[in-house]
Amino acid sequence: MNLRDETPNNVMGSLRPTRVGTGISIRALVSLGSAFVVFPLAALGVYFASHHNAPTTPGDLYVSIENSVLASVAALVLVSLFGIPLGYFLFVTRSSFSRVLAVILRLPLGVPPLVAGVMLLVAFGPNSPLGHLFGGRLTNTFLAIVIAQSFASLPYVVEGARGAFGSVDPRAQVVAASLKMTPVAEMVAIYIPLAWTSIRSALTLGYLRAFGEFGAVLLVAYSPLSLPIYTYVSFEGSGLAATAIPIAVTLLISGAFALGLSGIPWPTSPWLNLIRSRARENRSLARAPLGAGGDGASRIRVYAALDEFLLDIDFVAKRGCTVMLGPSGAGKTLTLNALCNYLIGHERIEVDGPIGEIRKEALGYVPQRFGLWPHMTLSDNLTLASSVSRSGRDVNALLAQLDLMEFADRLPSSLSGGQYQRGALARAMATNSPMVILDEPLSALDAQLRATHQRLIDTVVKSTVDYLFVVTHDVAEAAYLADWLVVIQDGKVLQQGSVDEVLTNPNNVAVARIIGADNVVRFSDNGGIVGHFVGKVGCFFSQDVMVLSTGTPRKFPAGIAEISTGKLLSAKQTPWSGELRFDLGTQTVLARPQEGVSAEYAIGSTYRLGVPEARLFLFD
Repeated sequence: MNLRDETPNNVMGSLRPTRVGTGISIRALVSLGSAFVVFPLAALGVYFASHHNAPTTPGDLYVSIENSVLASVAALVLVSLFGIPLGYFLFVTRSSFSRVLAVILRLPLGVPPLVAGVMLLVAFGPNSPLGHLFGGRLTNTFLAIVIAQSFASLPYVVEGARGAFGSVDPRAQVVAASLKMTPVAEMVAIYIPLAWTSIRSALTLGYLRAFGEFGAVLLVAYSPLSLPIYTYVSFEGSGLAATAIPIAVTLLISGAFALGLSGIPWPTSPWLNLIRSRARENRSLARAPLGAGGDGASRIRVYAALDEFLLDIDFVAKRGCTVMLGPSGAGKTLTLNALCNYLIGHERIEVDGPIGEIRKEALGYVPQRFGLWPHMTLSDNLTLASSVSRSGRDVNALLAQLDLMEFADRLPSSLSGGQYQRGALARAMATNSPMVILDEPLSALDAQLRATHQRLIDTVVKSTVDYLFVVTHDVAEAAYLADWLVVIQDGKVLQQGSVDEVLTNPNNVAVARIIGADNVVRFSDNGGIVGHFVGKVGCFFSQDVMVLSTGTPRKFPAGIAEISTGKLLSAKQTPWSGELRFDLGTQTVLARPQEGVSAEYAIGSTYRLGVPEARLFLFD
């Protein structure tokens, strides 16, 4: 069986049992919905077949076709030039002004065409200020057709573009913000290419709306004839039969243009070349000095109130690698986004010290599972990042350093997971910023690649920057990379300090659990609890637990504190690890002996449990 040949049938087959509401199939809805368009088209075809010899005025028909096509193309150019930037402005701007403007721009969508024509007459007619300025020549001209068509189609493009920009991956938006590009460069190089499919649909819809506009054109430009006006005049003068040919021409032209528009790609390369050439003018080719200042400490404060989540982060970052450790939803990514100049809602950030100056220029940032622009080759990704920085690195040298030269002309979709992640790191480093930010950069890699890329970050990335921020859930990864740890939970900093301070001396139970202490025992009674632990809360690691049978006279080695006795509830052994679970009465303790789980462990038997004193964290 050829799976490729079977796929279409399987896909269609999956729709057969689908039901919507009360027993209505999707196929029925599709058929009924399509009939609203297909039936009138079929009826028109039958009617045209029997009336195609109806009288027409070829000269007027040709002029009306020319006027409609040229005017609608001109209107398309205008609404593209103004509508896409308007949609982008409404997307990126969150202010009262932008909200009011959005409502105003939507109004033509709900205005009847004749009312729109009256509005245009008031604005552009012979008695209006603009009409006087142009000597009353704005109506009943080709320009009037363009004005009417643009007025009718602009809201479609604006709303379509705004919605398209809103569908861009938020992680891509953060990367764009981190590069500190000009708004125009950001729009044409990043946002439009990523949203182009949807924007192109909006432009197609806008074109069709312009081409078919009747009411507004009728009032401001009855003459010269447009195709809709010609059709109306033919109907008024000779009846329905005379409209067969102009209607067929209208459908053919609008359909052909719509089909052509749907296949136009966004020209990314010319814009990239323009951005590079403009960037060279401001290029210093040298990283600005950070200035004197010991450890380069910078205080970072981030505040955000998002729905029911309150982020209130306050910590000090020093030169070296700062790892932010915490559970999912703690606020780590929001904090990094703010550092990258991507603020949402009422989010605020204050940064003192050298980092405050660094944030004014392009940064190096790799978000979770997104690091390369999908519409650019690997080389173009790096070149754009390098170009917008005042001290960008040499792209070819960077590709060679990370063993990526042979993949330079590939799109990100054709790279393997490891190649893609190296490329993302290379793009972040291409800015040559003193600060690089990595948000779980290794989460999508398998164990072997994770280890390789940990070494890459430690040996290559850390050596080229003054400040490296890394977010991770992996304590071992944090211990390997970090010079400084910031532990976050529920939008608050629980503890910060050197990696040794935090991992060997957590200041509360929450921090102990976050750094991997998977046993939390409340020593609340003497039932099996060693006396001097009563009244304490103990946190310790399951792999540190030592187990001795209560029937053996052996003592725990020096440095091992006996904490309790417990009844063995379960024992599990895999080829790689073993796990024992002990009952302490109201609590359980996990032990993962390094020597594995042997057959001598008996379910139901009682054992003595010990933990290295240096790895036992006690809290009142």
